Amino acid sequence: MRILIYLLLITASINVSANEEELLRKFFGKGGIAEKQSVYTGEMLKNFLDAPTLGEELAPGVEFQYRPLKRTQESANYAVLLTEKGHSQDWYVYFVNEKGVWKLSAVRTLWLPEFFNMALHELGKNTSRTPAEEYRYQNFRLVSATDAELKNFLTQNILTLNKIAELATSNSSTANDLAKKHFFDAVDVDNDSGIISVLIGGIIDNSVGYMFVPVGSHPPEMSSENYIYIEQISERWFIYKTT
Repeated sequence: MRILIYLLLITASINVSANEEELLRKFFGKGGIAEKQSVYTGEMLKNFLDAPTLGEELAPGVEFQYRPLKRTQESANYAVLLTEKGHSQDWYVYFVNEKGVWKLSAVRTLWLPEFFNMALHELGKNTSRTPAEEYRYQNFRLVSATDAELKNFLTQNILTLNKIAELATSNSSTANDLAKKHFFDAVDVDNDSGIISVLIGGIIDNSVGYMFVPVGSHPPEMSSENYIYIEQISERWFIYKTT
């Protein structure tokens, strides 16, 4: 009897996950979602019931990959990578479980205005950049980097980031100077949690950066309202994006 119950629980878990991922594939697929009323909730139900899904508006040939970020019994967060002609963009999808049914509640991406991309393009064409222009160019490249590129950058520069985190609690000015040399925007320490934020940059409250979370503290909760993306990369370092 115990074995039967165990198998039933496994089967239920698989079905819930499959339902959730099926909805994700439909939203980013060309076929769209016919039953929006039953699988949308929150702002999706309120504002996008009559709108095409994101997948229906994508150009032909866009590649689609996804991975889970965090999942509980009540909610689930996924990262989606869309790639077209070598250009990639990360999206973040939020689900909630309503009475055993997974529903799509929100979709986010790091918003950057067109002038940001234009400035990055122009700086990239300039082969004789001044030190200030080189800083802006490398900083803009990091801001617009994919999650995978940000992970690689963190891994390759982990010793420098550890040094910045060490200095942040003892010599803020030196920590910020070191951060600037590696194309970061600013370093900030939360006095209550001890969490150290190494801000890469962004536009207004649409920002991206690295976060050092000391022993005994926890990163902020991921949500569609603030920290739209948080992912642990090493024991203490996380990537974050806000909106």
